[in-house]
Amino acid sequence: ERMLGQLDKRDRAMLVLKEVEGFSVEEIAESMGLNANTVKVRLFRARRRIIEYSRREKKD
Repeated sequence: ERMLGQLDKRDRAMLVLKEVEGFSVEEIAESMGLNANTVKVRLFRARRRIIEYSRREKKD
């Protein structure tokens, strides 16, 4: 939950819709009024930020 808190609201919502709710990229794009490629890029970047945050937490 702390890791999700590192994301902005839109990216967090996309990630939850995709990973928890099982929405497709196309469904997320349509529901948020975005292009599917935009959703893919934002999901990729959100996952990368969570991984980076996790690595920093392990070092501390």
